[in-house]
Amino acid sequence: MFQISGDSMMPIPDKSWVIGEYVENFYDIKDGNAYVLLTQEDGVVFKVAYNPDSEEKEFTFKIT
Repeated sequence: MFQISGDSMMPIPDKSWVIGEYVENFYDIKDGNAYVLLTQEDGVVFKVAYNPDSEEKEFTFKIT
């Protein structure tokens, strides 16, 4: 469980708690779903995954 901050992930309000499940396989990430990510530069972040080309397994994680 993680508490998010900021208003960039509306309709999920600032200071909400989100519950995540570990995704072992990169191929299980679904386009348009929100994920808690551990990044090297920003630490723990909450982002939505977008994959403009469903044939490629390269995602862009961005603020909606």
